[in-house]
Amino acid sequence: KSGIVFLVEPDGHLIASSTHELPFRQMDNCTPQMVGCQGQFQRILATASQQPVIQAASQYLTSTNWQQGETTQEWEFQANEQIYFAVVQSYQDQYGLHWGIVTAIPESDFMERIDRHTRTNISLTLVAVMVAAVVGTVIANLIAEPILALNRITAAIASGNVNQSLTEEFPLTELARLGRSFNLMAQQLRSAVGQLRENLQKSEANLEDIINRTIASIIRLKVFANGDWEIDFLSTGCQIVFGYSRSEFLADKSIWMARIVPEDVENVIRPVFADVFAEKTQFLEYRFFHKNGDLRWISARLTSQYDAAANCWWVNQLAVDITERKQAEIALQASEARYRAIVEDQTELIIRYQLDGTLTFVNDAFCRYFGISREEFVGHHYGSLILSEEQQKVASIINSMSRENPVVEVENRVIAARGEIRWTQWVN
Repeated sequence: KSGIVFLVEPDGHLIASSTHELPFRQMDNCTPQMVGCQGQFQRILATASQQPVIQAASQYLTSTNWQQGETTQEWEFQANEQIYFAVVQSYQDQYGLHWGIVTAIPESDFMERIDRHTRTNISLTLVAVMVAAVVGTVIANLIAEPILALNRITAAIASGNVNQSLTEEFPLTELARLGRSFNLMAQQLRSAVGQLRENLQKSEANLEDIINRTIASIIRLKVFANGDWEIDFLSTGCQIVFGYSRSEFLADKSIWMARIVPEDVENVIRPVFADVFAEKTQFLEYRFFHKNGDLRWISARLTSQYDAAANCWWVNQLAVDITERKQAEIALQASEARYRAIVEDQTELIIRYQLDGTLTFVNDAFCRYFGISREEFVGHHYGSLILSEEQQKVASIINSMSRENPVVEVENRVIAARGEIRWTQWVN
C-alpha cells in the first residue's frame, strides 16, 4: 500500500522512483565561476533524495555488491518511524543497461492482515475460554465438595492423625467407589503405622541398650559458626570414660573443656573446629582429668555434617580411654631410648641388617670406624665395605645361619676410614 520502488545506477544516481520526486533538479543557485549553469538540470544521488525511505535504503546499498550482479540481497531499516523491509536486484541487458531495482515495503503493510487475524483468534479464544470456564464451574461444583472432603482427610492423615474415614454416600458412582477404597486404605494404614511404631520402639530400646553398654562415650554435638556448641546426646559410657554422668554434662557443658589439659586445648581441640566446618573426619588424642583426679588419655573420632536448616554442624564423637595403651607406649619408648643409649655407648661395631644384606642400623662407633655418616650406611648393602676377594666367603658363612646354627663368627678384611685395610671379627 505504501511501499516504494526505485531504480538506481551503480554510481548511486537515481533513475526513477514510484514517488512524485524527479530524479534530477534544476540548478538555480549558481556561482560566478559556474559559467552557463543557470537553468541547467542536474541528476541527483539516491542518498540525497528528499524521500526519507529512498535515502535510508540507498545508504545501505553502498555496502553491498549488487553492482557485480550478485544474487538478490535483503535487509531492513527504519525510516519515517517505521521498520521497512527492502530487497535489491541487479538488472542488466545486452544494450548495456545496468540498474539496481530496489523495493522497500513497510512492515505494517504485510503485518496488517496477520494482526487482524491475530485479534480475531484472540477474541475467539477468549470466548471459548469463558464458555469453558462456565461449563467447568458447573461440572466442578458437582464433584468439588467430595474432593475437598477427601483433601481435608488426606491432610489430616499426612499430619499424623490416621484415625480418619470418608463417607461413601456420593452423588457419583465413581466417587462412592473412591470413598470405599480410601476407607480401606486408611484402615490398612492405621494397622501398618501401629506396627511400625511398635517395631520402632523396640529398635530404639535395643539401640539405646547397645550404646549404653559400650565402654566408649558416644556424643552428638551441635557446633555453630561462632565456635559455640551444645550437647544433643550423651551415652552412659561417658561416666566410664570421663567420670562424669550424663546429667552432669548436660547441666554444665563447660566441664568437658575445663578438665582437658590446657596445652591440649590449644594444640588439639581448638584446631579441630576448622576440620569440623570442612566436614572432615578427625582422629585426635588428648589428656583429660578424670573426676577422680587421674590424668587419662582419651582417643576420639569425630565426623561432622552441615545442616542448612538448623544453620549448624552436627558432630558425632566416639571417645575411648586409651590410658593403659599410652602408658605402655611411653614405657616402650623409654626402654628403646635406654637400649639405644647402651648400643651407642659401645666401642664395638654394632650393626643390624636384613636377610638380603641391607643395613637397617649402625652405631656411632661403626660410623667413626669407617668414616661415613649413618645416613650413608642405612639402606645400603654391607658388602661394599668388605674386600672383593672375601665377599663370597663372608656371604657363604652368613647364609649358613639357621635355627640349628643361629650364631656364626666371621673374620675378614674391610676397607676402614681413609682407605685402610683392616682385619675385623664379627659375631652374627
